[in-house]
Amino acid sequence: MLKRLRNKMLILNMVSTLVLTLISFAVIYTITYNSVNQRVEQSLYREINFHNRFIPENEPKHDEMPRINPDTLQDTENRHKLNNIRNFSVEISETGSIKTNSMFGEDSELYSTVAKEAAKQRKMSGRFRCENIYWQYISKEYEDGSRIIALADVTAEREVLARLILSFLLSSAVLLICIFLLSLYFANRSIKPVKEMWDKQKQFIADASHELKTPLAAINTNVDVVLSHPSDTVGEQAKWLEYIKSEAERLTNLTGNLLFIARVDGTAQIPMQTVLVSDIFESSSMNMEAVAFEKGKNYFYETEPGIYANANADQITRLSLILIDNAIKYSDKNIEIGLKRIQKDSAVFFVKNDGEVIPKDEQTKIFDRFYRVDKSRTGNSYGLGLSMAKEIAQLHGAKLTVESSKEDGTVFSFVFTCVK
Repeated sequence: MLKRLRNKMLILNMVSTLVLTLISFAVIYTITYNSVNQRVEQSLYREINFHNRFIPENEPKHDEMPRINPDTLQDTENRHKLNNIRNFSVEISETGSIKTNSMFGEDSELYSTVAKEAAKQRKMSGRFRCENIYWQYISKEYEDGSRIIALADVTAEREVLARLILSFLLSSAVLLICIFLLSLYFANRSIKPVKEMWDKQKQFIADASHELKTPLAAINTNVDVVLSHPSDTVGEQAKWLEYIKSEAERLTNLTGNLLFIARVDGTAQIPMQTVLVSDIFESSSMNMEAVAFEKGKNYFYETEPGIYANANADQITRLSLILIDNAIKYSDKNIEIGLKRIQKDSAVFFVKNDGEVIPKDEQTKIFDRFYRVDKSRTGNSYGLGLSMAKEIAQLHGAKLTVESSKEDGTVFSFVFTCVK
């Protein structure tokens, strides 16, 4: 699916680029063609007007023909400077005789051949090819049946336009190759976060399904045991019923955590207000003291009073309980909890334990969902606690980090902005 999405992006970019390139070339080619054609036509009209000077005054003229002041054409040299195009004219009499009129000294045999071909043309204007040369012409007829055909060699102009097309094709090929490579690079970069999210989603579903199977299998097994002794009383089945209840509570806890992650994942919004986080962290530390004492851990906490933050009290409580519970589970003996201001506008809540050192390469993974450093010490843990703590920290614009070493133990630090 992701490959199809990437390919669609590539095709869209390539088609868009090709369309824009074609439009740009069409505009450039049209402007160039019109400019060249206008220049040639001006030259042909000059040729016609040059002959009009020698026509008797009573000879009817075509009003649509542009006229040029004869004074601007004093001599052949000036006329050549104006035209800059090899052109000549053909006079065809009423009897059909052909006479060429060239003032540049070109080969008369060439002009005779072209004149005969021009005489065959029946349109008032157009182009034809003769002697491997492309000619453009316009024709003017008179009432006595004679006519004048002005011709211009447009081979060079055609070559210019042909080179323009060739340059466009070459440059377009290079451009499309570059656009394809750039599009492929940026498409892969654009797809990368989508792919990572897609992979995480698939992994999350697979892990969640795996974790759900365990309590469901245990419940199903214990129910089968109960059903296998239908005559037993509830008291006699109490052991299996307790197992069922325990697994049901685990399943409830797991589904609750999954729902929480689904709610806060991405761009979730939670209500915030100014709260005294000192009291929240102290209350959480006090509540977990009995749990630590029951497990025989040395438990110490100290919170600096008077620290406020713009936060959600329920989520901050959840975060603190997750970190403390994690420390109790994985500490060997000692647990240290603290809250202190580190700058005027920031504070840190940290939880330290002396358990096994978390390897450096594992420290970036422990906040992933369902991830456990020690697979053999799972207990009732599903590997979701630290992931939820990370989500809560991100919702508050705070930072949750871990540092672990043999000398200092494992320290989870929640650094947040305080308001006063």
